[in-house]
Amino acid sequence: QLPGVVERVERVLGESKTDPTVRRAELLGSGPSSLGGALVAAAAARAGALLRSQWGCDVVGEVARGAAGGLLWESQRAGVEAVHAAVVADAARPPPPAGGQQQQQAMKKRKQGEEEEEQEEEEEGADGDDPLLTNFFASRALRRLIAAASEEGAGGDGARAFCRALWAGALRGRCKLWAGGHADKVLAALAVCGEPGVAAEAAKELAPLVGGDLREWAATHCG
Repeated sequence: QLPGVVERVERVLGESKTDPTVRRAELLGSGPSSLGGALVAAAAARAGALLRSQWGCDVVGEVARGAAGGLLWESQRAGVEAVHAAVVADAARPPPPAGGQQQQQAMKKRKQGEEEEEQEEEEEGADGDDPLLTNFFASRALRRLIAAASEEGAGGDGARAFCRALWAGALRGRCKLWAGGHADKVLAALAVCGEPGVAAEAAKELAPLVGGDLREWAATHCG
């Protein structure tokens, strides 16, 4: 730099000089009255309704994984676990009496390429009466949440805890009730998730239900 020449550094308006991760932690806070505390409380209170909505499903998914880098998992663990509990309680509700047959018929229709039914389900995805595991938006959000368990370190800790809670509280010994519909997205994700104990148990229970190679079946539904 030449003498007398002042170096000018342009910054994006509103950009913080603080490291982004540190800044996010500061904004979220750590107490129950902080932004992070309010966020996990809101997600826990309306977990089911939010998961069934097109835009709310990703909010709950991000909170339930503990946020990127595990910031919420480390600062609001009790609150994130409350979100897990709310989701699991909703997911544990049994399917309608004829649910298994209806789901199998839906699967056959999709395999035959009838996309109109899928479009109708997407448009009606926010229906609060349908089971969480088969709801168009919720099933996909849960699949993404479970997939986050494969992330190493703190970023995947919250998702791995969710996998354990969902399997133990809603699906262990009950996969047969759900196999054959949108819930396959959730079941397949658990069978290959980043929580080894859950993945092993889920794979063992699902193997006789999928009628073929489990890994191939899981890859089809996790894509």
